[in-house]
Amino acid sequence: MLFDEYAQFCSLQNINTLKVQDIIIEGASLISESLFRISTNVSSYKSSVVYGYQSNLIYDALKAINSSALPIDVIHEGRFHADSQVMNQEDLKNCIVSDDALFDIAISNLILQFSNTPERVLAYYASVIKNDGFFTATLVGGRSLYELRDAFALADQEIYGGVFLRVAPMIRASDIVLLAKRTGFKDIVVHSNVLDVRYNSIYDIVSDIRAFGASNYMLNKQSTLPNKNLFKKANDHYSKMHSKDNKLKLTIEIITLSCFKKSISSSV
Repeated sequence: MLFDEYAQFCSLQNINTLKVQDIIIEGASLISESLFRISTNVSSYKSSVVYGYQSNLIYDALKAINSSALPIDVIHEGRFHADSQVMNQEDLKNCIVSDDALFDIAISNLILQFSNTPERVLAYYASVIKNDGFFTATLVGGRSLYELRDAFALADQEIYGGVFLRVAPMIRASDIVLLAKRTGFKDIVVHSNVLDVRYNSIYDIVSDIRAFGASNYMLNKQSTLPNKNLFKKANDHYSKMHSKDNKLKLTIEIITLSCFKKSISSSV
């Protein structure tokens, strides 16, 4: 297992920084764009399930497309608070309250990257979507945080003579396409949006990463306390390699996945 899911869950409890909120809202906006691109299909859909951050913005997009067919009382969040907890396979299973509780649309905003088994999570999504139903998700992509990885790698090498895995790996766009194909989806479209975020110091970056729930909750992380000079050296390396106008540059890639569930008779 790669991630410590309990530690990750605990770190999601207080998302209150402006930059993190902007990233989360960007994810919801990208989902809204995905929904509007298939608005003709959505007009005939009757029910949906939404997981992740800023579900209220996503609801607004759904209602704007089809206010009569998607009233709030048939939009299901599942049995947990969508803005504070991470989705896993069991959560998604628990949202199915009866045998016929299948959805026309399933939506996931910026939480899929936290799963140890994204393929299984996608398979569960497929299991609750009707044939030819629509699935769209945003997730933090593999191009994210590379500047932070570079800085810590150099600092680790300087202090310890080796490198620790301090930044959680993220899934690549090409990988999510393959996983969607293998779990029963078709007509798969992936978009990559890269955000350029600026910070005063590495300490501010780490604070925001913790607020977002993406701090080092990996099980194979360094077991001892880091050297007291680690962050200072990492900040120095970061400033030399990835600064502009006296600000540190941080890359955040948001991948948007859009696809339809294959029908039983589909040969695609």
